Amino acid sequence: MFDDVIRKVKDLERGVQISIEMPIDNEGYLDRKCPHEECQQEFKVLMEDWKEKVSDERVYCPICGYSENSKEWNTPEQKRYICDQARNYVKDRLNKAFVSSVRKFNQTQPRTGWITMKMEYKPGRPNVVVPYKVAELMQQKFSCEKCNCRFSSIGASFFCPACGHNSVEKDFQHTIESIEKTLNSIDVIEATLIKNQNRDTAKDTIRQILETSLGKLTGAFQRLTEALFNKLPESKQIRLRHNVFQNLDESSDLWQQVGCKRYEGMIDAQQWYNLKRLFQQRHLISHCDGIVDQRYIDETGDTTYKIGQRIVISRNSVLILVDIVKKLSRAKQQEIMQRIM
Repeated sequence: MFDDVIRKVKDLERGVQISIEMPIDNEGYLDRKCPHEECQQEFKVLMEDWKEKVSDERVYCPICGYSENSKEWNTPEQKRYICDQARNYVKDRLNKAFVSSVRKFNQTQPRTGWITMKMEYKPGRPNVVVPYKVAELMQQKFSCEKCNCRFSSIGASFFCPACGHNSVEKDFQHTIESIEKTLNSIDVIEATLIKNQNRDTAKDTIRQILETSLGKLTGAFQRLTEALFNKLPESKQIRLRHNVFQNLDESSDLWQQVGCKRYEGMIDAQQWYNLKRLFQQRHLISHCDGIVDQRYIDETGDTTYKIGQRIVISRNSVLILVDIVKKLSRAKQQEIMQRIM
């Protein structure tokens, strides 16, 4: 009686391929999410470049550099969207098979007699598939300097999704731009958090954003200066200690050793003091949960805190560090360019 249904079920069991058009945002960007369990960051790639420049075999996360085949980068919303579309496909095929079976059954029944039988089938409604709400356009857009793939992410990106290319100098600039945009939006972010959450959550989130920004700045400056140092022919003769460019005094010694200017010779005394103080505050946050110890006071001469207090990172402090590392990075880039040309 239900031969059409049985046949359709067997067809589905053997597997079918269906085409699902993924929704994109108003500017043509496709949402993606890193499948690495320690990253899970979301970003966007221009759909045109996703189709033409990104390979099926290997896609790179622009934040952590993890690579995986192109099927593994769907966001949770996209996965639900795909599942709903697949269910609707199966429902549609089964609905048609049931309708066909019922029609054939009714056609075989006698129209006259003491007993007549008629079967009815009401197809179930398909799931209502509303395209997932595309997240607002990410804060920053990028274009790979190697393959020209266009993508975007919240904050700085470090690797091209298509080819995996990484440029330390561009990464540094992206980090600066990302932090500046975040700092300019701090009041709006806080007001939104207070409205949607509560004042305590808002204050705690802002604190974390500012502390994270401090860490990003020092890390980006470390990577940039190490990369610039390694461009010098003289650097090949020096064995660098791991993370030596986190230490401003040691790295200044290295610059002097290869005939370049020390950091403190490229900025004024107040900027040098603030640079060392803020680098040490980043160290406290990373290694001491922000609690002031004797070493911090000895290293910085900062008398505004006592041992046992927790440092407070203000928006103004991060802006001060932004200005200093921008000035130093430009000066170092110019110095290295003149040396190697």
